[in-house]
Amino acid sequence: MQIFKIQNLIYYYPERAYRALDDITLSIDEGEFVFLAGRSGCGKSTLLKTMAGLLPDFYGGRIGGSIRYRDRELREWDKSKLPWEIGMVFQDPETQVCMTVVEHEVVFGMENLGVPLNEMRQRAAESMAMLNLTTIKDRSIFEISGGQKQKVVLAGVLAMHPKVLILDEPTSQLDPIAANEILDYIYRLNREWGITVILSEQRIERCFDMADRMLVMDGGSIVFDGTPRSAVAWHDDRLKYFMPPVSNIFRGANMDSIPINIKEGREIIKKMPSVKCKPSISNEKPNIRGDILVEGKRVNYAYPDGDFSVKDLNFTFHSVEVSAIFGENGTGKTTLLKLISGILKPKRGSIRTYGDVGYISQNPNDYLFSNTVYDQLLFALDLKGIKDDGRIDEMLKKLHIYKYRDVNPRDLSSGERQRVAIGTVMVSNPSIVVMDEPTRGMDGIVKEALCSIIDGFVEDGKGVIMVTHDMEFAAKIATRAIIMADGSIVADGEIHDILGSSFYYSTQTARLFRDISPDAITADEGISVLRQIDAKGRIKTDRC
Repeated sequence: MQIFKIQNLIYYYPERAYRALDDITLSIDEGEFVFLAGRSGCGKSTLLKTMAGLLPDFYGGRIGGSIRYRDRELREWDKSKLPWEIGMVFQDPETQVCMTVVEHEVVFGMENLGVPLNEMRQRAAESMAMLNLTTIKDRSIFEISGGQKQKVVLAGVLAMHPKVLILDEPTSQLDPIAANEILDYIYRLNREWGITVILSEQRIERCFDMADRMLVMDGGSIVFDGTPRSAVAWHDDRLKYFMPPVSNIFRGANMDSIPINIKEGREIIKKMPSVKCKPSISNEKPNIRGDILVEGKRVNYAYPDGDFSVKDLNFTFHSVEVSAIFGENGTGKTTLLKLISGILKPKRGSIRTYGDVGYISQNPNDYLFSNTVYDQLLFALDLKGIKDDGRIDEMLKKLHIYKYRDVNPRDLSSGERQRVAIGTVMVSNPSIVVMDEPTRGMDGIVKEALCSIIDGFVEDGKGVIMVTHDMEFAAKIATRAIIMADGSIVADGEIHDILGSSFYYSTQTARLFRDISPDAITADEGISVLRQIDAKGRIKTDRC
C-alpha cells in the first residue's frame, strides 16, 4: 500500500528564483526503509520537510504539484493530528529543542498531543532507556554535548510513536557506538513494527545496506531510484560519493563482484586463493611533527554541576600535524577544544599556545550574523586587520560555495553553513585550527575539498586538531589519533596504528582487511591491497 504519492512536486524558498525541488514524482510504500542520498544543498532536507508537512506552512515559499499521504492531500491533514502520523528529526538538534531539561524535552511533544500521564511516563522511560539518556534526564539541555542533544530530540520523536519516521542525518554528531545502536534500533522499528523510515545520511557506510530502496538527488531532482545493490552496479561518477567504502574498494580494483557491506566483502576475499604474504601499502602521510603549538599540563575542568569533564590531561600538539580526537559523546572532547581555544579556562593546570588559534564549533550558526557570505568572511579578516587580497574568493571556491558569495548565509543548507563557518575561521590563516565535527552535513566531494585545504594549511607549517566521529574522513587526513574516555586520554598514536587496531574506532577498510593488511585504513589503501592479489593468490610485490 502506498503511504506517500508525490507527483510533479516543485518548491521555491522565499525570495529564491530557482527551484529547491524540481518536478519530483515519487511513491513510497508503507513499511519501506528508504535511504536518501545526495550532495549538500541538493534538496534532500527540503524534500524531507515537505513530506513532514512543514513546507510551505512553516517556512513560506511557493509549492506546486501534489503530495498525498495515505491517499489524502497532505495540506488537508489537521496539523494537530499529523505528529501522530509523521515524526521528523532535523539535522540541527539545536533548532528542534524547546525545553531546558532533558526529560522535559522528551515529553514536550506528548504533552502537546494530550497523551495521558501514565502512558507519557512509560513512553518517555522507554525512549530514554533505549538511547541511554536515563542518567542525564535531569540535566540541563545547555550542559550536554551536541551528540546527546541529538539523542534527546530523537527520543522525543520516538516517544510519540509515529507511523512514519523521517530522519535528516540523525547520527551526524554521534560517536560510532551510539550511531550504530540508534540505526540498529531504527532498523528494528522498520522490520519488526512496520514503521516507514525515510533516512538521509552523509555517512553512507552506516546505513547503506539497511535500506530497501535508495534515492539519489541532484539539483532538486531525483537522479537514481533503486535498490542499494543496483546502485553499486550503476556506473555513474555522481554516485561513487554515495557508496560505502567497501563497495568503492571493490569497484576501484575492478572486481567482478561488488559487495554492499563488510560481511559480503570478506566472503568474496575468502573465496580468493589464500594470500601468501601481507600486501604492502605506501603511507602517503608520514607521521612528522614540527614545533609545539599547544602544550597542556595537568589540565582539569569541571562544569557548574561539579562533574569533571576533563581530568589531569597532559598533551602537546605540533605544527605539520593533523590530530583527530575520538570518543563517546559527553566524554570531554568538545571541552578540550574550548580549553585550547581559550573559550574555557582550566580549573587547575595550565595550557600554553604558541600562535593564534582558530576555533570552529559544532554549530555553524554561531558564526553567521552578516548579510552575505562574503561579508561574513570579510568580518573575520577585519577583526585581525587583514585586507582581502582575493583570499576570500579563493576560500569560497575551495569550499564549493562561491556561488553563494552574495547570499545570506542563514538561508543555506546545514552543510553549506558548515562550510561558511570553516571559511570564516580559516580565511585569516591562524597558526592552529581546532575543529569540532567539521564534516557535519558534508558530502564526499566537499570532504575531498576540505582535505585539500587542510593539506595546504599543514604544508604551510600550521597544525590542525579536530574532534570527529567521521572515521573515514579522519583516516584520509589525520596523522595522529587520540581516544578519550571519561575525561581522560586513553590512547594516543599514529592514525594507522590506532584505527587499524581499534574495535570500534575504525573504518570499513580496516575491518575488511584486518587479517590481511592491518595497515590499510582508507579506501585507496584497500584498492591497493586488492590490486596486489593476482589470480593465483600471490601478492604482486617483491616481498613474497
